[in-house]
Amino acid sequence: MVKNINTLKPEIILFTGDLINNNVNLSKDELASLFKELNKLDPVISSYIIKGDHDYRTDYLEFLKNSTFILLENSAEYFYYNSDTPITIIGLESDLEKQQNIAKAFDNFNEEYYSILLVHEPDSIKHLKDFKVDLVLAGHSLNGQMKIPFLGPLFKIEGAKYYFDEKHIVNNAPMYISGGLGTNKYPFRLFNHPSFNFYRLYNQ
Repeated sequence: MVKNINTLKPEIILFTGDLINNNVNLSKDELASLFKELNKLDPVISSYIIKGDHDYRTDYLEFLKNSTFILLENSAEYFYYNSDTPITIIGLESDLEKQQNIAKAFDNFNEEYYSILLVHEPDSIKHLKDFKVDLVLAGHSLNGQMKIPFLGPLFKIEGAKYYFDEKHIVNNAPMYISGGLGTNKYPFRLFNHPSFNFYRLYNQ
């Protein structure tokens, strides 16, 4: 996975939460191996990360201490690329864990700049009607994990009952939900391949 991502030469890497499922306990050696591989990710500019509902655990904090990811905790960062005009990246914490603070994250929000919002649970977008962002990236849903063709997911999880497919338009902005790589509750997928997503932004 890391090799495939680096082959694309991404300017930035964005991770929308849930590094390790709460039901999984990894040994120190397994954690060390995982962290070592993730630290090989090599974006041109930076990597940004937010916490999912499974990320409020000690080994996640250990990963952050030794990684190059910039953690967004209800906060925003700006980056520049071939322009004097910044792009805003806003990261919200988990809504299910009641850690989300929208007012804090949007404290200095400027609608004139292109903005990318990172949320973990896609259904939490309902709290953001007062803010006009250009792009929303989310996780959590696993795009349904187990799906029946033409019918949809066999079950929907809290935080992704309304929004779970790969793309939605919400508040006139596109929201893409990463299907992720793992599983939750049941250790398999059905008609739903693991994935990471690659996006290009264009000037119009």
